Amino acid sequence: MKTSKYRAAVALLFLVIVAGGLIFNLGLGTVSSFGFDKIAAICPLGALETFLASKTFVPSVFFAFLFFIVVAVIVGRAFCGWMCPVPLLRSVLGAEEKRTSKGYPKGAKESEPDLEGKRADFAVADVQEEKAAFSSAKITDRSIPKGPFYVLFAALGSALVFGFPVFCLICPVGLTFGVILGVWSFFYTGSASWTLLLILAFLFLEIFFLRKWCHQFCPIGALISLVSIFNRSFRPKVSSGCYKLKGGLNCNRCSIACSEGIQLLYNPSSRELSRCIKCGKCADACPAHAIHFPLFSRKTSEDSLSLKKKL
Repeated sequence: MKTSKYRAAVALLFLVIVAGGLIFNLGLGTVSSFGFDKIAAICPLGALETFLASKTFVPSVFFAFLFFIVVAVIVGRAFCGWMCPVPLLRSVLGAEEKRTSKGYPKGAKESEPDLEGKRADFAVADVQEEKAAFSSAKITDRSIPKGPFYVLFAALGSALVFGFPVFCLICPVGLTFGVILGVWSFFYTGSASWTLLLILAFLFLEIFFLRKWCHQFCPIGALISLVSIFNRSFRPKVSSGCYKLKGGLNCNRCSIACSEGIQLLYNPSSRELSRCIKCGKCADACPAHAIHFPLFSRKTSEDSLSLKKKL
């Protein structure tokens, strides 16, 4: 079974648990995303904004932030791939970003190439050119967008200046819980408010018109990636069974499937891999089943040299 079903189930469970805690006041979270002092306990960005906005030391928020650091070092950005409700909403509403690559001819079907090296629906790789490209490739940060870090600094700066977690008002994660709370309030009290419609409008805009939000804008993902650069567990690995390593087909499916655009075969740096959300899409898309997620990984430079020799 592909990991997409497992990810959807985990994200839905997380959504239900947190929403249930907020609705029934079970103490499982807070609502700080909307200025009511509540989601900071589960949002590291909310925790930092709380510090800057209040300009005071809050022990409970501090220890919650330390807990986040420990978790991010252990599992990296797994929250983004397995618990964040935004990808789940995009999948359910059919608003997922469509990635393309030159590796797919126009109108190509999604059939799997065979191990005999038949053309199928893919272009045959120029092996010598690929070897030269790999040999000359340096460890760079090709797939790391700067947008999320700009938004992160802007969010923290605005909290410091205005004394309020401004970004939380437009955060799609917070807006999702805001919609749930608003709908619950509507059925519980029988009265609607313009606030719910406003929240729905912002969420609709971000889900359907900012489809690259997670990759190019999300400050929460940027903050987690700053810590997960120290993460060494469950990092994607490419085995010798890869068609490309055998000098075969250049399907590029792993890089196309990756929502962060990480190029596993071209010297991904630790900073690039810190963006990995552990979603497993690359492994699901690989027709050779050559990608796996070991419990612990060696340093990226060593892995790159190993792949270079195989090429």
